Amino acid sequence: MATLVRLPKVKGRIGLSVCGGAPYYRSVFIADVLLRSEADKCGKIWAGDEILSVNGNSVRGSGKAYVGRLIQESDDVVALEIRSWQLDKEIESKGLDIALKALKHKLVAKLPQDAVDILGICHAMLVNDTLAVQLNNLKRMAQFCKAFAHEVCAFTEEFGKAVAVNKDIAEVFGQLASTERQTDVSGAFLLVASKLRKIAACGEESICLCKQALQSVHTLLSKALPDTQLTVKKYADQKFEYLAYCLKTHEMEVNEEENFLEFEPWNPIYLIWETDYRDCVHLRHKRRKQFNNTRSGVFDKIKMLETKLEGDLPVHMETIARAQHSFYESAVELNQDIVDVFPITCTIEWGALTTHYMEQQMAQLGAEDGTPLDQSNGNDSNHHEHHDQNGDRHLLD
Repeated sequence: MATLVRLPKVKGRIGLSVCGGAPYYRSVFIADVLLRSEADKCGKIWAGDEILSVNGNSVRGSGKAYVGRLIQESDDVVALEIRSWQLDKEIESKGLDIALKALKHKLVAKLPQDAVDILGICHAMLVNDTLAVQLNNLKRMAQFCKAFAHEVCAFTEEFGKAVAVNKDIAEVFGQLASTERQTDVSGAFLLVASKLRKIAACGEESICLCKQALQSVHTLLSKALPDTQLTVKKYADQKFEYLAYCLKTHEMEVNEEENFLEFEPWNPIYLIWETDYRDCVHLRHKRRKQFNNTRSGVFDKIKMLETKLEGDLPVHMETIARAQHSFYESAVELNQDIVDVFPITCTIEWGALTTHYMEQQMAQLGAEDGTPLDQSNGNDSNHHEHHDQNGDRHLLD
C-alpha cells in the first residue's frame, strides 16, 4: 500500500539517502534516514521503503541518481510516494551473525585506545559516548556512598556499645541508691544514675538519626542504583546490536562493489541482494530508533540519580554530624553535673552490687567451690559484719 508523504526541505535537504535503481535493481529504495531530520520526524518513512514517485513523477525503472536530482530540484516541499517494506518476522529475530557482530563491538569497547588504533577499528562511537563518562562518575560516587555507609555503620555499632555502658553504670548507681540508708548519699546516687540515663537517651537518639541516614543511603544503593544499571545494560545491548547492523550493512555494500558489478544487469543475484539489503537497513533503522529512545531515558535516570546522591549525601553527613555534636554537648553538660556530685562518702554492703556481670561471676565462683550463690552472701564463715560506734556496718574479711 502506497503512502504520500510531504517533507519540507531544510537547508536544501529532507534527511534521507537512496539506493538501488536501474540498471541492476528493480526499484529505488531508502537506504537511511538521518536522525532528527524532517524524514525522521514525520514517522512514516523507514529505511528499506520503496520510492514510487517524487512530486508526482514516477521513478519506477529509474536510477537513484535521477531520484536524487528530482529531490534536489524540488521547491520547499518534496512529495514522496512511498511503499512500506514488509519485513519477515523470522528475519527480525536476531541471528547468529548479528549476535557475533554485537559481541565483537562489546570486546572492542573494552580495548584500550592504542590497541584499537593499531587494529584499525573504528572506535569513535564506542569511546565518544558521554553516557559512558557519566556512568563511570556514577560508579565512583556509588563506591564512595558504600564506603561512607560502611564507616557510619561501624561507628554506630561502636557508639552503641558506649551507650550501653552508660546504661549499665546507671543501673549500678540505681541499685546502690536503693540499698543505701543515708538519704543524702542515696540522693547523690540517684542523681548520677539519672544523668547517666539521660546521656544514654541522647546517645540512642543520635544512633536513631544515624540509622535513618544509613537507611536512605541503603535505599539508593540497593534499589535506585541497580535499576539504573539495568537500564544502562539494556541501552548498551541495543547500542551494540545497532552497531552490528551498521557493520553488516557496510559489509554488504563492500561486497556489492567488489563482486556484484561483474554480473549482467537484472541478474537474479541482484534481486537476492536487494531483498537482504533492504531487510538489513530496515532493521538498522529500527534498532537505532530503539537505541536513541533508550539513550534519552538512561540520561534522565543517571541525571536523577546523580542529583539524588549529590543532594542527599551531604544532607545525611550533616545530619550525622549535628546528631553527634548535639550528643556531645549534652554529654558534657550532664557529666559536669555528675562531677559536681563527687566525692560521695558512703558505706557499701556486701550484695549491694548485683549487676548481671557480677551475678555471672558469683555463680561461676559458687560452681567452682560447690557453695550455692545464696549461701555466699554474708553467711560465709570467712566473712562477718561489724558495727562500729556510729552504727555503720562494714564488711570485714
